[in-house]
Amino acid sequence: MNRPFTTAILLFDNFTALDVAGPYEVLSKIPDSTVYMAGVTSGLYKERKGLQLSADYSLTDIEHPDLLLIPGGFGIDSILHDQTD
Repeated sequence: MNRPFTTAILLFDNFTALDVAGPYEVLSKIPDSTVYMAGVTSGLYKERKGLQLSADYSLTDIEHPDLLLIPGGFGIDSILHDQTD
């Protein structure tokens, strides 16, 4: 039996909504797959116009996802320079 294909979509403040929603829509339709919304820490993340999405998991909660999707957005620089282990 194969294990499910796992995707973690990284949420952060000032993400681009379409960069999260579009891939989620496609990846969630893969048979035997699971898509997790994750952040550096779990909690709510807001895009520039106020849409909030919940990261139910932190990145450390998801062991070895098959795919880590990092969406675009004005907040990406803070994530790319984060030194958290």
